[in-house]
Amino acid sequence: MDTTPKKRKEGEPLRDLSNINLASPKSKLLKVYRPLTSPVKPKPPTSIAEEHPDDFSIEGVAHLQRQLNYFCQVIKDAKPHLNKENLKIDEKPNKPPPFVVVDMAGLREHAGTFTCIPPVILRSQLYNHVGDPTRVDRDLDEMKKNGSVRVFRFLSDKEDYGIVNIEDYKNQIRMKRDQLNKLNPEKNYDLLDTFIDRVLPLAKGSSVTQEELRQIFSPEDKMIPDDYITLLMDAGVLLTKEHDTYWIAVPNVGPFLKCLMQGRKELIRMINSKRWKELLVKDLMRKKIRYTVIDADTHVEDLLGRQQIESLDTTAGRLLRVKGGERKR
Repeated sequence: MDTTPKKRKEGEPLRDLSNINLASPKSKLLKVYRPLTSPVKPKPPTSIAEEHPDDFSIEGVAHLQRQLNYFCQVIKDAKPHLNKENLKIDEKPNKPPPFVVVDMAGLREHAGTFTCIPPVILRSQLYNHVGDPTRVDRDLDEMKKNGSVRVFRFLSDKEDYGIVNIEDYKNQIRMKRDQLNKLNPEKNYDLLDTFIDRVLPLAKGSSVTQEELRQIFSPEDKMIPDDYITLLMDAGVLLTKEHDTYWIAVPNVGPFLKCLMQGRKELIRMINSKRWKELLVKDLMRKKIRYTVIDADTHVEDLLGRQQIESLDTTAGRLLRVKGGERKR
């Protein structure tokens, strides 16, 4: 059978296509094209939640909502130029704040290993939202000096810092004190009250030396009792930095940092596993990031702030790409 298409003769009328159903599988005119992903004019990176407000919920995470309200108010009072508009924060309750939002279903699934989530804002997330790391660092320094927040150096990476509301931090230490006193009534973990009342107001940096602790706990003695250091390390508020220097830490932060590191690696692997080394946000929202109970939005904001990935607006939607990665077409 001759399948060569016939040429239209001169003067022959065009065929009427108005009655053809182009969606019919029998239609020879139906063609499927791969959507183009050529970048258009880039916009400053924003929270993915602004595009997908229905995919997130902070119901049941009351301490995180309190943290958001407090932090926004502190920034607004301290720095008029660094307000809610700059942070791209929307007060609608169905949108998450620009910090750690817990996947409650995942949290229940991993309840045996991840039972206490510290109310922590990642510095990298603030870098992403504000867009000016220098200004963020300057404003955080001012808030550290007035004692409204504490900035912690996380041992997961030299660039990992967390910001905690000072009142939330104190409350968490008190809960840890009560828990340890029940588990080990023979030890006196009421020393943590002294840590809250005397150490935190004087040691405002990320670390504290043994000499500073000696002057705070026993100014008339030449040496701080070793039991003091041991109790504070058992409670998780001190970590060894050097021989006579200690990091001031967040209790129970270990499982959180483990999920943070594993989630970063998994998200980068997911992007690099794609044919074009690119991943659309709408496709990411349909997937579950393995090895972490922290949601995808938080991991994306973290990696954007760390400048490990970049975000582009395309005709197909928001696109994520690993920075410096080769894309072979």
